[in-house]
Amino acid sequence: LVSSPTHLPRCLACACDVHHRHPGVFAGAVYACPSETCYASFEANDVVVVEPPHRGDRDKALDELPFHEMVRRSFRISGPQRVAFLQQFDALLQTYNA
Repeated sequence: LVSSPTHLPRCLACACDVHHRHPGVFAGAVYACPSETCYASFEANDVVVVEPPHRGDRDKALDELPFHEMVRRSFRISGPQRVAFLQQFDALLQTYNA
């Protein structure tokens, strides 16, 4: 896979999903390499990857609040509701000085 540094994490995640659901689609290993271009005004360090809880040193009490699933659900909000959601989310983050 060759894609922009800002797009490559998603490309690789999608390739891994296809590999899992359809074994044999890829012959051999899947490799990823960033290209020289990024989305306009963004860099690789602008990308955020939200993984399911997996580290042994994590706060296991937070496993009951699967943040990765909440993020996935947030992408299902569309139209004017999405604007309102993002405004409320931003306000919530500000109350926690984040």
